[in-house]
Amino acid sequence: MSTPNPGTTPWVPMWNLNGGMDLRYQGAWAAGNYYDGDVVVYQGVTYICVRPTNKAPTPWAPGNLVVQPSVRVYRNATQSIPNTTMTAIQWTTVRQDYGPAAHWNINTPTRLTCQVAGTYLVWGEVQWAGVAGGTIRGSWPYLNGSIYIGAGGPQGSTQIASGNPIANSPTLIYLNVGDYVELLCYQDSGGAMNVNASDGGTSRHSCEFGMALLGGMQGPPGLAANVNYGTTLPPSPADGQEAILVDSITNPSYQWRFRYNAGSTSAYKWEFTGGASARLANGSISTTSTTPVVLTGIQTFTVPRSGEYTVPFGCLIQSMAISGAYNCNAQIFASGSAVGYIATFITPGVSQQFNGAAVSSIGYPALTAGQVLDMRVWGNAANNTAYQNPWYTVTPMRVA
Repeated sequence: MSTPNPGTTPWVPMWNLNGGMDLRYQGAWAAGNYYDGDVVVYQGVTYICVRPTNKAPTPWAPGNLVVQPSVRVYRNATQSIPNTTMTAIQWTTVRQDYGPAAHWNINTPTRLTCQVAGTYLVWGEVQWAGVAGGTIRGSWPYLNGSIYIGAGGPQGSTQIASGNPIANSPTLIYLNVGDYVELLCYQDSGGAMNVNASDGGTSRHSCEFGMALLGGMQGPPGLAANVNYGTTLPPSPADGQEAILVDSITNPSYQWRFRYNAGSTSAYKWEFTGGASARLANGSISTTSTTPVVLTGIQTFTVPRSGEYTVPFGCLIQSMAISGAYNCNAQIFASGSAVGYIATFITPGVSQQFNGAAVSSIGYPALTAGQVLDMRVWGNAANNTAYQNPWYTVTPMRVA
C-alpha cells in the first residue's frame, strides 16, 4: 500500500514511503507540516506520523483501545421450554459486551452476532428445573439458524424430580462477520418445563451464553458501529453507545438516534444526536368553544420514553364576521394537561372577517412515557371559528 490508513491498518512501515527518510523526533507538536516518520509528543503521549498532515494528533483515550471481542449475556427470569420442541433462549441482560460493536441486540434477543472474523469459543449453560420423566435435558449451540455446532446435557437416563440437571455446551467455531449463534434447549419430560434464571449476583450459572475471540490472527473487522435499531433502547448501555429508536421496524414514522452519556447528571442519559422527527398533520374543526377541544383528524402521539422534548406546532384560522377583539388559541396537550406555550391570534377590535391567519408556537416539555399528545383549540368568545391544516412535530432532546 502507498498510504496506510491508521484507522484500518494495525501496522505501518516506520519510514517515509515517498523518500526513505529516517524516523525524526520533532519534540512537542506545534502547528506546521509533518511527514511520514515524524515523531512528536502531544498531551503527554508519543505519536508517529504515517501520512503527511498539518493537523494535531487525535488525543488518546482509554476508550480508543482495541479490545479482544467477547460477550456474555444471561436471562433474568425463567423460560418455559415446551415438550420435545427445540426452543431458543431469549436473553434479557448483558454481563459484558466488548468489541468494535455490540454483539447482542435487544431486538434479536436470542442471537450473539460476530463483529470480527476469527475462531471463537462459544459457550452456553442452562439449569433445568427439577421435573421427573423423560431422559433428555439438553442445550445446543446453533449457527445461523440452521447448523448445530455443539451439544450438552444429560441424555439416556430417566430424570428425577429432585435433580436440577445442568446442560453445559462449549464449542469452537470459526465465525465470519454477521454470523450469529443461539442456544437451543430441548427436553422430553412429557410437558412444558422451565430453565432456571440467572441474576446479577451469585447465580451466574443457571442461564448464561457467551462467546470470545481466541488469540492469534484476527480476521477483518465488521462495521465500525453496529448501531442498535428497534422500538426500544438497549437496557444495559455502555458509555458512548449509540442506538436508533423507531416506532416500527417495517414502516417507521420517526427515526431518532441517541448516544448514551453515562457521566450525565440528568436522569435522561440518552442524548439525541439526530434523525427524523415525528410529524403529525391534517384535520380541521369548526367550533364556538371557549374551552380547549381536540382537533379532529390529526393524529395523536404516544410518548415512547420519558424525557425532554421539543414540540413546535401551528395551524391556520378562519372566522366569519365578529365584533370586537377576539382571541383564537391553539396548544399541545399531554394526556389532558397543557404543555408548552399557547399560539394565539388576536383580532383588532372592529367587526370583520379574517381568512387564513396562521398561528404557531413551540413547547419544551418534560414528558412521561405513555403520555398521549394532541392539539386543542378554543376562543375567548363564542364565535364560530375554523381551525385548519394543523400540524405538530415531536423531537427528543434527551430521554431515560
